[in-house]
Amino acid sequence: MKIILTPVTPVSPKELEKITITSEQFPVGRQEMPFSNYSEAIQKVLSRRHARIFMQDGLPYIIDMGSSNGTVVNHMEVRDRPHALKHGDQICFANKLTYTVEIEAESESSSQKVTPQNTKPFYLYMTPEDGQSPIDSIVIMSFPFMVSRTDDVFSRYQDDFPEEVNFLSRRHAYIFEKNASLYIEDLKSANGTFVNGEMLKDEAIQLKSGDILSFGGYYFRYHIRIEGGGDNLETDETIIQQGCQQNKPSLETTSAAVMVESVENENKTLFISSATSFLDIFCFQEEAAKEKTGDDDNGNEQKNIDNKASERLLFHKQRIFLQNLVGAFQEGETTRGFNLKIAGLLVLVVITVGVGWYFLNAEKRSITIACDSEDHAGCMEASLAYLSAGNIDGEVAQFAFNAALKRYLPDWIDKVVNREGEGSSIMNELAAFQNDLRNALSIESSGKSENILVVYSQMPMSKGDLPKEMEYVDGTIGLLKNIEVLESFVTQRGGGDGKIKIDKDEKEITDIVDKWQANTDTDRRIMLDIIKQVPEFDELRMLVFSHIRDLRNDKSLYLSAIRSFKEHLGSMSGSNENQMLSEVDKLQQKYPRIIGLDTYRDDIKLYQKIKDLEQGGSGKVLNVQELAGQFKTALFSNLYAQNLRAKLPEGDVANHFSQALAQWYDGSCDESIGTLGKIQDLQWVELAQAKINRQKTICQQFEKLNKSRREKNYENTLLQFYTALEKEEDRYFVSQIEPEILTYKSKLQGKAEMLLKKAISDWENYTRQGKIEKLQLLESDISTQFTEQSKLLVQANQYIDQAKTIYQMLALELTPLQKEKVTAIADELAYQRNALEDLAKTSDSSQVAEAKLKLLRK
Repeated sequence: MKIILTPVTPVSPKELEKITITSEQFPVGRQEMPFSNYSEAIQKVLSRRHARIFMQDGLPYIIDMGSSNGTVVNHMEVRDRPHALKHGDQICFANKLTYTVEIEAESESSSQKVTPQNTKPFYLYMTPEDGQSPIDSIVIMSFPFMVSRTDDVFSRYQDDFPEEVNFLSRRHAYIFEKNASLYIEDLKSANGTFVNGEMLKDEAIQLKSGDILSFGGYYFRYHIRIEGGGDNLETDETIIQQGCQQNKPSLETTSAAVMVESVENENKTLFISSATSFLDIFCFQEEAAKEKTGDDDNGNEQKNIDNKASERLLFHKQRIFLQNLVGAFQEGETTRGFNLKIAGLLVLVVITVGVGWYFLNAEKRSITIACDSEDHAGCMEASLAYLSAGNIDGEVAQFAFNAALKRYLPDWIDKVVNREGEGSSIMNELAAFQNDLRNALSIESSGKSENILVVYSQMPMSKGDLPKEMEYVDGTIGLLKNIEVLESFVTQRGGGDGKIKIDKDEKEITDIVDKWQANTDTDRRIMLDIIKQVPEFDELRMLVFSHIRDLRNDKSLYLSAIRSFKEHLGSMSGSNENQMLSEVDKLQQKYPRIIGLDTYRDDIKLYQKIKDLEQGGSGKVLNVQELAGQFKTALFSNLYAQNLRAKLPEGDVANHFSQALAQWYDGSCDESIGTLGKIQDLQWVELAQAKINRQKTICQQFEKLNKSRREKNYENTLLQFYTALEKEEDRYFVSQIEPEILTYKSKLQGKAEMLLKKAISDWENYTRQGKIEKLQLLESDISTQFTEQSKLLVQANQYIDQAKTIYQMLALELTPLQKEKVTAIADELAYQRNALEDLAKTSDSSQVAEAKLKLLRK
C-alpha cells in the first residue's frame, strides 16, 4: 500500500511538496524529512515529535504525539488515540500544513516482496552487560518491539525486583526497522532510554552492534548484537506477544502461561518472534481509562481539555472557511458572479461582527498584543491590572502566568543547570508574582502547593473555577521548588554519583525519592506544559530525571546496604572491638562511595572502652557516665542505653560518684575520698570502698614521690608510680609528673617493652597449659587449674594495659607481632568473660559463675 499526501492550495504554504509514504511508519516533526528542508516559519509551528502515520494490518492510521499546535483530520482533532485514514481525508498539521490523503493499493506483482539473497530478517541479540545479572538474554526476531513494564519479558521480575521493574514505563520505548536498519525511539518514558550512556531525546536513533542499551536505569542494561537471518533458532522457546487492539487477547493473558513454562525450564534466553502492534505502541488506552475512572477533579480536568479542543477546532473551521472564501474568487468565470454575491454578503456579516467584537474586547486585545510581542513584564502588569478590576477571565490568568514563566525561568534554569546557587532569588520573584496573582483573583491560599494539575481552559472562567486555576499555578511553582531542592542536594554531594554520608544523606535521599515517586505522572505533565512556554526547560527536565534515577539507584543499593550494616552491627553488641571494626572495613571496601564511617570506628572503640571499664572491677565505673555522652552515632547511643546503662548507679549514689570523680580530677584527695564514703547503698558500697582504697594508695604514693626527689631511687619510684596510673581517670597526677616522664623517655620505652614481654610470656604459659575450656566454666566449684589460668590471663592483660599507657604517652606504635599478641589476649579475655556472664544469667550455679567471673576481672 502507498499513501500520498498532496498539499491543499491555497491553504498550505507554496513550498510544500507531495509526500509519498511506503514505509510502515512515517514521522512528522520539525527535524524529520521533508519538513526539515522547509523554511523556519514552517519548522517553528511543528513540534519535534509532532505526529506519526503508520500501517497496521493493511490499514493506515495517524496519531498526534502530544504536539503543541495539534493535528486535525477532516476538521476533527486527533489526540491520544490512533485515527484510521481513508482515501480523500484532509490532514492539517499545526493549523498550517494541510494535505489531501490518497491511498493506492499496490499491484499484485509489486505487492509480492522479493528479498535479495543477501537481505535476511534482522535478529537483535540483547545480553545483560553484567554477567552476574539474574535477568535473561533476549533475542528479538520480529519488529517493531515495544519495551513495557507490563510485558512478560520484564514483568516476570516484579516479585524479586519490584523497584527496578517500576523504573520502566508502561510504554517505555520501541525498536523498529527503517531503511534496512534498526532504530530505537523513547516514548517519553519517566526514567529514560539510554544508548551508550546517552539519553534519547525526541528523535529515534540507529542501533549498531556493540551498543550498550539500557532502560530506566542500570538494572535492565544490555549489550546488543545485530545479525541477519538464520535457520537454527529454537522456535519452541518462543514467547508469543499480542497487541492491545480490541477483540484480541491482552499481553498479560497471552504471555503468562508461556512465561511460567519458560521459568520452570530455567531458560536463559527469551525468543520474541511476534511483532508488537503499532496500535499498542501508539495507543494511550490506559491513560484514557485512568481519566474516566478518576474523581470529580479529574472529570473537570477532562471537561477543560475538551473545551480547549473545541475552541481549537472552531478556530480551525473558521480559518478553513475564510481560506475557501479566498479560493472562491479564484474560480472560473462561469461561477464567479454568483460566488462574488455570496462572498460579499458573508464578508459584510463578518465585518459587522468583527467591529463589534473589536470595541467590546479592546482592553483584553491590548493584553493579547503585549503578550504576543514577548513583552513579558508588560503582559504580566496588564493582566494583573485587568484581573484586579474584577474581570473573571481564566485565559488572562493563563497569559499572566505564562509570561511570568517566560520572564523568570530562563535565568533560573541557567543558574540551576550550571550550579551557581543563585536560583533562589529568582524563585522568590516568581513566588511574589504568585501572591500578586492570588490577590488579583481575590483567592486565599488553597494550601495545596505541590503538584496539583488542573489544565487551563482558554474560555472565560466562572468565579468558582478560579481557585483551581490558582492550584495549577501553586502546583507548578511547588514543582520548581522541588527541583531546586533536588539540584541543591546533588550539587552538595558532588554530582549524581557523589559520596553518600552515612547518618546524614539517607533521610534526604529517601524523602526526595519518595516525593518524586508519589507525583511522577503529575510532575511529567506539568514539565511538558512548561516546555511549551520555555523550551530551554527541556534540558533541565532531562537532568532532573537523570538525578532522580541516580538517587533511586542509591536508595535501592547503597541505602539498603547501610540499613543491613546497622542491623548487623547492632546484633554484635557482645562481640569485641576488632570484630566490629572488621564489619566497618567490609562496608567501606564494598561500597567506597559511603563516607563518614570514622564516626562508627570511634564509637566502637568508645563502646569497648566502656565495657572494659565496667568489667574492670576496680571502680572504673566512675568514668563511664562521662564517656557515655561522647557517642557520635544513634546506633551506639542506643546500644549503650540497652546493654550498659542498667549497670550504672542511679539517684544519690550516681551523684556521689560523679561529685567524687570531679574532685579526683582536681587532685582533691581528701574531698573525693570523703564523698565516696557517703555511699552506703549495699549494691555499690563495695565498689565505693575499692575506689577509696585505690585513691588513698595513689595519694600516699604521690606524697612519698614528692619527698624522695633527691634520693637515688627516685627515677624508679617515678616510673613505678606512672605505670600504676590510669591516663584518663588519674589525669591530675599524670599532668603533674608528665614533664619529668618525658625526660626519661628511653627508660620508659624499655619499661613498656619489658611489660609486653611479661604479658607475652604469661600468654604463652596460658596457651601451653591449655586455655580455659567450657567444662571448666561448668564446674560446680573453682578448681586450682582455673584459678591459675585466670591469673595468667588477667595478669597478661594488666601488663598490656600498663605498656599501652606508656606507649600512648610516648606516641609510639606497637610492632605487628606485638599487635597480634595483644589482640589475641584481649579477644580471649573478652570471650571468657562473656561466656561466664551468659552462664551466670542462665545456670543454677550462678554464684559459682559470678565468683569465676570475679577472678577474670581481678
